[in-house]
Amino acid sequence: MLSRRWASGVAMALLWRISFLRIGAVLASEYHPNFKQSFSSHASALHSHLLSSYSPAIAPSSPRDVDASSAAGTDVSMQIRFFKVNTIDAAHGKVSLKIWYRLSWKDTRLAWNASDWGGITMTTFLTGSTGNEIWVPDLQPYNSDEPISATLENTAVMGSADGTQFWSRPGKLELMCKFSGLVAFPFDTLTCGVEVGGWSWSGGFQGMSLLNGGYEFSDQETTAGSSYTEYSISSVTVELATYEYACCPNEPWPIATFEISLGRAASYYVNTLLWPYVALTVARSPHPLCAHT
Repeated sequence: MLSRRWASGVAMALLWRISFLRIGAVLASEYHPNFKQSFSSHASALHSHLLSSYSPAIAPSSPRDVDASSAAGTDVSMQIRFFKVNTIDAAHGKVSLKIWYRLSWKDTRLAWNASDWGGITMTTFLTGSTGNEIWVPDLQPYNSDEPISATLENTAVMGSADGTQFWSRPGKLELMCKFSGLVAFPFDTLTCGVEVGGWSWSGGFQGMSLLNGGYEFSDQETTAGSSYTEYSISSVTVELATYEYACCPNEPWPIATFEISLGRAASYYVNTLLWPYVALTVARSPHPLCAHT
């Protein structure tokens, strides 16, 4: 009797084990190749293959949609995701913003057939102060107080199989601003303009467009929002224009101009300055009856 129960228990345990193995096999087969255990080996081989004869000093070639005056180079889409207002120094015309700086472009030299590389559709390329593995755009804020190379993180570029590259960098924009709107304190709204454009590469090699409108506000993260009690970003507008410079005739230089409106938190001043001043004034004023005695 005991042996039968033992045999039955062993049989049930084997059945459960076989069932779990089958479920695990099914789940494993449902993983995208990017998330299978073999991704590392495929991505390593692909990385070496793509960079074997690659030069990061040469602008990539891809279909151009933004500027019809050039068939060389590539188009770059940009977006600034605003995270926080760090500090504002209105007296010296400076503002510090916590942002995510996003750029996207296509480099056909970095495209591959996914079926030749285990089905993987993404890989990464390193950037850093000592050099970048691939060509990256040089879109710079012209009125920055500090270069973004010093204020943004050197994160990896995410590459897709069709050659699309996506580079998102967290950090700060340290800007010099010609503030307007200082006349209605404490109900004023400051406006700061930011011009972003190429420095080394003109529009002949680096076209410019706006990624999902060119900006967005961070509202998903619990740590996002205003950390500076006086101001918060109330609105942003952005426009694209093309300039020409005497140094480089017949070359277009696209510029994205952001207008950032910074609304002052009037309640901060009402509660900390205005009401205490009113209360102090009332406390020091003599009583009407006492004034005639």
